[in-house]
Amino acid sequence: MKVSYAGIFLTAVMLAAALPLHAEISLGGALRNDFLVMKPTNNQANFNNTLELKLVFTRAAEEWKFYADARISLYAGLITNITQTDLGLNLLRAFIRYYSPAGVITLGKTYMNFGIRGMFNPFEMVKNVNFTDLNYDLEGMIALTWELGFDELSGLKTYVRPDPALSNSGGGLALYTHLGTFDLGAIYNRKAYDRNVAGVYFKGDIELGVNGAWAYHFDDYGTNRFNEANLGLDYSFFDGKLILALVFYFDETGAENSSSYNPFSTVDKYFKAKYYSYANISVVFDEFFSMQADGFFNMIDGSGLAMPQVKYTLSDGLSVGALAGIPWGPDKSEFSPNTSGEFSILGRFEAKL
Repeated sequence: MKVSYAGIFLTAVMLAAALPLHAEISLGGALRNDFLVMKPTNNQANFNNTLELKLVFTRAAEEWKFYADARISLYAGLITNITQTDLGLNLLRAFIRYYSPAGVITLGKTYMNFGIRGMFNPFEMVKNVNFTDLNYDLEGMIALTWELGFDELSGLKTYVRPDPALSNSGGGLALYTHLGTFDLGAIYNRKAYDRNVAGVYFKGDIELGVNGAWAYHFDDYGTNRFNEANLGLDYSFFDGKLILALVFYFDETGAENSSSYNPFSTVDKYFKAKYYSYANISVVFDEFFSMQADGFFNMIDGSGLAMPQVKYTLSDGLSVGALAGIPWGPDKSEFSPNTSGEFSILGRFEAKL
């Protein structure tokens, strides 16, 4: 059983002391069950079931707000004839926010987002891709943040993340503004010891949506340096009921052939190769039924992963869905069925509280 005792203690202290006693506590969240079946190349199917309860606590006064997002999960699976079970309790967020005349100040476990949110963001704090839910909430960090708006469309945001090892502490600053039909920004972020990144990003509309970012990574001594960039396009049809999106991604440290792949995961990396593309097609038929297809393509070894999915809303806050994972590629490629399995199918039930 995995439990974040420090997170539970932090939440209790902040909830008890942060706000006036007359402020009411509201509770929300969701209950979700995912049943996943995978077929590896040995023809021996693996499966697992994950039941997750999301609990969101909020307590707000005129100038103050407390927010906490806790996840209780129960996992059970059969992988290569070995039964595994796990009960987990994790705290993704727990912070106090103060809306002052000098800006918005946040203290606690929060997530600092830099750049344009979306796939292959070079400024993302945590570059983990959850293939069963590309929009799954990322876990926050203990930090103090401050955001100040110069006007409605421009401002700055900054954070400081302490660490017991002082040299491993983090902090960053982002400046953003709006020019014509474009949002523009510049960023510097020290993630941790020897992990610095600086760069720019943009997002706008010129008949079709376009966005991009360039990031320059360097260590504390300026000896280990590399570039990272993305370029995205999107277009919507039929009043937004059909959306097409495409993203190209470059990582200078990525391998140029499959024989050079690093078998171990490394920090500040999404995948293994130098060039990737990502595509998304979303179709909304009505208020109940929608379809979506996501695809990742490794432009070095020719492998890829297609993920079609459907979702049906049974009633307000109650939905069911299905997601398939279909990999392809030659042997020893990144998404090869020999390593990723021949296919996977996920069934999902979700009820919002």
